[in-house]
Formats: sequence, structure tokens, C-alpha cells
Amino acid sequence: LSFARKQPLQKTKHNLNRMLTAFEPVLHRICSDMIRFDLSLAPNLQAVMVDATQFETALLNLVSNARDAMPDGGVIRFVTQNIELTEHGVGRLPAGRYVRLTINDNGSGMSPEVVTQAIEPFFTTKEPGKGTGMGLSQVYGLMQQCNGDLVVESKLGVGTSIHLYLPAVDVVQEEDLASAEINTGNDKALVVDDHPDVLKVAVELFSNMGYDVLSANNYTEAMEILKRTPDIDVLFSDVVMPGMNGMMLAQEARKLIPRIKVLLASGYPMSTMQEADLKRFNFISKPYRMSEIMKMLRRSDTV
Repeated sequence: LSFARKQPLQKTKHNLNRMLTAFEPVLHRICSDMIRFDLSLAPNLQAVMVDATQFETALLNLVSNARDAMPDGGVIRFVTQNIELTEHGVGRLPAGRYVRLTINDNGSGMSPEVVTQAIEPFFTTKEPGKGTGMGLSQVYGLMQQCNGDLVVESKLGVGTSIHLYLPAVDVVQEEDLASAEINTGNDKALVVDDHPDVLKVAVELFSNMGYDVLSANNYTEAMEILKRTPDIDVLFSDVVMPGMNGMMLAQEARKLIPRIKVLLASGYPMSTMQEADLKRFNFISKPYRMSEIMKMLRRSDTV
């Protein structure tokens, strides 16, 4: 999950209260039971224009950072507010109406020196191979593309607050919110990814869609599940995995269960896929959203 490959933002109108409420189970999934969430959501929150996929990815990574700062547990607090800014009240933002989302933790915090470098490209306090690998600079970049800003407040031993500012549009009306088509049957889905955090997110998404979800970390585990569970309806797998990849898994799954729906996820552009594979299977780009997955699964050629 990252913004490494910059893609054009598909900004649409959203209410951050609704996004947080809907996405909270996914965020919980990547945290331990020792971490508690506290949501303080402003009533009549104004809408903002954001790319929902990119914003949810930013939330995942910000929560991951907060989690890593609290190895012994703690509280992550989300606060939304409608605010009125004066000229240059926050950075170079023009005066006007904004929505502020604050993500606060009571973790280890950062020194003043680290705070001043926190949004610099490639800066990280994490050891190689630890954490998500996403710096605050990329979240800051997303805020800039949305004509907003990011402010970091932190104190060693006390905790960190990340303030996200986005220009307000207006209140989102009920008719602006498309209801999701949720599976109400007993369909089973097998979700496969070698990255634990990504796997947890995908499992949560399919659970929220009403599926009975099985999961695997690699090709071998997935094949064992497929062989002993012939009534699996959907295979959702990452393409790039160590050893046998998702494409090979999809091919073998179709041999075992010809009717199975297959949806493969990749962080690489679709242009890198073989034309023959694109005809046989459906692909979705990372980062993905539940609504995008449902749309792809409804396509007739996924069967």
C-alpha cells in the first residue's frame, strides 16, 4: 500500500464521518487488542473532495504508524471538526471553511528534530523491513493535491497528533451516498496475500461484503484450502508473491473449481500484464476499495 506510483486522483465528494465509520473495522484489523479506538465526530460535518482510495490508504498507514508507536497498547483517537481558517492560519492555506481530521495517539512521540523532518521525502524512523514504509511526506503530498495541508504535533513520551486539513464543500446529503450491494448468501471467498497487513485488510473487506472468508499467505497454503474446500466461490489473490505467483494460483484454481470467480490484485500497472492473462482473469489495481471489488465481481467475465 503506497503512493509510489502516482496516479491521477479521482476526487469525489465524501463525508469523512461516514468514511471513518465504514472503514473503522478495517483499521481495527491491523491493530492489536491492546489498542482502543475513540471516535469524536462532529455533527453536520461538511463534505470534502478526495480520492477515496488514496485517502483510505493514507488512513491505513497513519494508523499503522500510531500502532507501531504504542507496542504496549494505547488509544488512537479520531476527531473531525468544521473549522474556519484565517489567511495563513495553517501554512499557506487561504482563508475559508475547512474540515479537520485529527489522528491522535498516546505513544512514544517524536523529538522536535524528528518532527521538523517528518514530512521530508524518504525520511523514516523505522528500521529496514519494519512498518509500512510510507512516510508522512506521501500523506502530505496527498493533502497538497487536494488543496489541503498536514500538520504534525508530537512530544516524546506523550504522543503524536496528525492534523489533516481539507477544503469544505458542503454537507453530504443521503442521496449522494451510493449504497453498497452486499452479499447476503453463504458464499465463500479465499483471500491470498503474502503481506500480513494487506491480507488483514482484504479479509475485512470481504467479510464486510458478507462472505465467509478463508485466507492464505502463499500459493501452497491456498492450494491446500482449495483442495479441501471445493465450494469456494471467489478467489481474490495478489499477483506478485514469492515462489508460485497469483497467476499460477488462478490457473490451478480454475482446474479444481471451474466455476470459481477469480479477481487478481496488483500494484503494477495493467500494461505490464500479458494480454492472454488479461483476457482470462480480471485484475484490480492496488490500493483498492470495497466498491471496486464488488463492481469487478459483478462483471460476467469473472465467472
